[in-house]
Amino acid sequence: MGLDNFRDGDVEKMNSDEDVGEVQRLFPTTDLISDDEIVTGIEKFVDQKVPGYFWKAPAASTPKYHHKLATKHRGLWIHTLMVATSLEHQKWTYMNMGKISHHEMNCARAAVLLHDTLKYGDKYWDGKSADHDHDMQAANAAREIDELPEIVAECIESHMGPGDRYAGPDPRNHLEMMVHIADIFGSRNGNTPDIYKPPQELIDEHGSLPSTTDIR
Repeated sequence: MGLDNFRDGDVEKMNSDEDVGEVQRLFPTTDLISDDEIVTGIEKFVDQKVPGYFWKAPAASTPKYHHKLATKHRGLWIHTLMVATSLEHQKWTYMNMGKISHHEMNCARAAVLLHDTLKYGDKYWDGKSADHDHDMQAANAAREIDELPEIVAECIESHMGPGDRYAGPDPRNHLEMMVHIADIFGSRNGNTPDIYKPPQELIDEHGSLPSTTDIR
């Protein structure tokens, strides 16, 4: 299966076992999730909920709030993988302080992968701004996947953090704040998180990318 099977702007779905098997390659930090049910939930979410534009659209049109790589073709995907790395960098601090459990960390890993999958709603066109309620759209889509715990949806809906610019609530606990902070540090142009095992499509598109094979 190749990403070229997805058409820009359409809500196309993965529709075969081979396609679903691609999810762990497209979202490499699923390797770090020790709960097989959550991984299955991510696969079902990608199969059933993710619009085709997610793999091709930029995360933003300017680098004001996003890394410059995220403003390019496939930038929304790149942004997501950078956020996933930023989450991992917080893990040991929160876990060693006893603030989160292994299960909660697995839920946060799922949340960061899915947090912006509906950033532009059902369709994207050049120059379109993020949907005001994209946080709630993705959270409610996660709630429709039985294998994804409610904690995943709660982390998604609060990922934008404090303020009234978006529809979701402020972070309410340590785990939700971790996801929000990961989104901030995975976005800022002055910070370039390594991408864990970057998929070949991104290397082909952008050449050398900041990358790592070890973020445990």
